[in-house]
Amino acid sequence: MGENMIQGENSTSLSSTSPLPSSTSVLSKKCTFPLDHGTAIVLLNIMFSVFGTFGNIIIIVVVYKTPKLRRISNFLLLSLAVADLFVTMIAQPLQVTTVAAKTFGHFCVPSVDYAYDVVANFSCSCSLFHLAAISVDRALVVSNPHRYHSTMGKYGLKIMLCCCWGSATLFVSLRVPFPETLILSVLVIFVSYFIIIVSYSIILYQITRERVRGEMPGDSRAASRDARMERRVAGTIAIVILVFSICWFPLVGIYVSMKNGLVRNLDGVLYMWIRTLLLFNSSMNFLIYSFRIDHFRSAYKKSFRQLAQKSRALLSSSKTASTSNTATATATASCSAKQISTNEKRDTEEELAYAGVCTNEKQDKKEGMVCTGV
Repeated sequence: MGENMIQGENSTSLSSTSPLPSSTSVLSKKCTFPLDHGTAIVLLNIMFSVFGTFGNIIIIVVVYKTPKLRRISNFLLLSLAVADLFVTMIAQPLQVTTVAAKTFGHFCVPSVDYAYDVVANFSCSCSLFHLAAISVDRALVVSNPHRYHSTMGKYGLKIMLCCCWGSATLFVSLRVPFPETLILSVLVIFVSYFIIIVSYSIILYQITRERVRGEMPGDSRAASRDARMERRVAGTIAIVILVFSICWFPLVGIYVSMKNGLVRNLDGVLYMWIRTLLLFNSSMNFLIYSFRIDHFRSAYKKSFRQLAQKSRALLSSSKTASTSNTATATATASCSAKQISTNEKRDTEEELAYAGVCTNEKQDKKEGMVCTGV
């Protein structure tokens, strides 16, 4: 997000009237990456890509196959998983290709850089909008549970999904062709962060108020249960905000620094590490938003058990088929050996008969052979 602007500046400098050696040295420096940093970034992106793709596909599968998970809130998680798949299956491999080319081949791939610009701006912004929408959805559940299903079931969910995907499309349409819209990225991140903070503050406030209102003297069990729920919700909120801050704020910092002239190169080691950290967020969202939900954990366990059973059944059938094939092959080989032995014996007897040796009088009489003796 934002690399296209500096690429435009570099291309302008390269096409200027500067001497050829200077242009060549600039291009060589731009297309070269340190081996240690490049190798680490490539390996981490491959690992996060595989892990995130597997996790997001699991979310899609369990929501599709588990009827009790087909609820309004979980459809937002499903849509988030689809958006994150664009990151883990397309953006991260493109990141690997770019860094690997500069690290091991010392050359640039402009077409891959442009493809990354489009995919990353679209998928990362879409994922960011989904995180904000999920926080708003959960705030609505807690603050107004009676009207939640009627509101979200009729038009709320559709509006949220359209806003997430439509806003991402509008964002990439403005961000990629117009590099000067760098401030737009910063604005989108801050607005989403503000929505998430406000929404989860409402959730925590509502839960605390309900606990205080519902407390009854002597009911220590209910008070303990409510306190555990409050700590769990607070822990989830803390994890969401912490991971979001770690993954997104370094990008804001480097954008602001570049805007103020403190950073002029978005191809360097620091920026590539920040980009890797940003992509890492899409590999972890499925853990943050689903593994802390009991129904999802149960669905995961059930899916893994079914997968293990199918694997064992497949291996068992494979072994049975192998044993059956071996027995069949053995029986066939035995029959073939007997047939060969019978044929060889008959051929030998015929040869001996023609040589004048009587080996089987009945067979000789039947075939009309004459044994002359020795």
